[in-house]
Amino acid sequence: MKLEHSDEISASADLVYKIVKDQLPELAPYLPSIERIETIQRSNLSAEQEQVVNHWYAQIDIPVLISKFISKDLLSWKDTAVWDHASKSVTYQLESFIANDLFDANGCNKFEAISEDKMRLTLSCEVIIHPDSVPGVPRLMKKKVAPLIEKIIEKMMQPNITSLGKGIKAYLEANPDLK
Repeated sequence: MKLEHSDEISASADLVYKIVKDQLPELAPYLPSIERIETIQRSNLSAEQEQVVNHWYAQIDIPVLISKFISKDLLSWKDTAVWDHASKSVTYQLESFIANDLFDANGCNKFEAISEDKMRLTLSCEVIIHPDSVPGVPRLMKKKVAPLIEKIIEKMMQPNITSLGKGIKAYLEANPDLK
């Protein structure tokens, strides 16, 4: 599944870049189905690059049929991002807490200036889901529950990628002193 989305935001590219890089946990209440985001690690890779590791915790209803096989960890993922200050972009890899092979997700977000106080946020993420890799699901049930697990993962990831721009806009409206 290829997810792509673009939003124009009435703020400078520098400001939006800094908010997403440094204040992502504060954006969580403005993102659909996200319970919280925790920044776990920051490190400077060079003068122009910084690595940030965040843990995302989603809040999604799990169908009754599979709820006894699925842990809350299925609704959580590690986001390892490399921020490139010169190009105002971030490349990232998402990884499930419960199984490294549950999905492959890699993306790139770009923060482009349109004018001094307007920018375009372009998000692109490629996600390949391997629902039969969920631990704890009995072998006989895997074929039956795989489509449900795939839908849960899609429901968890897609809105948060396509709604990041809306979340930033709402965050900026709630915090006008940032502009």
